[in-house]
Amino acid sequence: MRIWYLLFICCAAVACSPRYSDFFPYDNEGVAKPCVALLPVRTGGCSTPERLGQIDQALLSRLMEGGMVFVPAADSIQRSLEVAGPCNYFSRDLSFCRYYQGYDYLVVIELIHDGVIPAGSVGGEYWCYDPCPLSCDLYGIQARVKAISLKGDCPRVILQEVTQVQRVVCAQSLNPEDVRKVTDKLVRDIGKRLELLF
Repeated sequence: MRIWYLLFICCAAVACSPRYSDFFPYDNEGVAKPCVALLPVRTGGCSTPERLGQIDQALLSRLMEGGMVFVPAADSIQRSLEVAGPCNYFSRDLSFCRYYQGYDYLVVIELIHDGVIPAGSVGGEYWCYDPCPLSCDLYGIQARVKAISLKGDCPRVILQEVTQVQRVVCAQSLNPEDVRKVTDKLVRDIGKRLELLF
């Protein structure tokens, strides 16, 4: 009986340990993984730098946990950003891609909205599952995502879309747990879309 107990404790300890994140540029067979330049999340003034950093780190972890791509260190991407200078990454002009040679893909994310949407301004019907007043507000994040393939002679846009996640909030003050859940869902949604591309 004691052996089974020890075996159970060992299995539980291994199962609850942090997951392995693959930060190597090559897979187990020595084949190079796609190299992705994941630019820092941008904002249109709707979020704080700390919040953007949280989303950056969560998305980086999501992509690296999959082990299918290699995302170089932030300082090498920062050098490319400095050389490129201010660019409109969401325009049709892809001339800024010349500053990102050596990468297979370039991913740019911009937060369009990050905050509470008052109940009166929300169109359509939605349900409030928690016990709350009839006029629930929504907390939501909207992000523009653009992925560019840098393989070959000419860069081409392989993904350009707006992703949004919303959650009903029923309190006067925003609960940090609601923010975390919405952020996690946004990161999962963007991560899934990007993993399908690479």
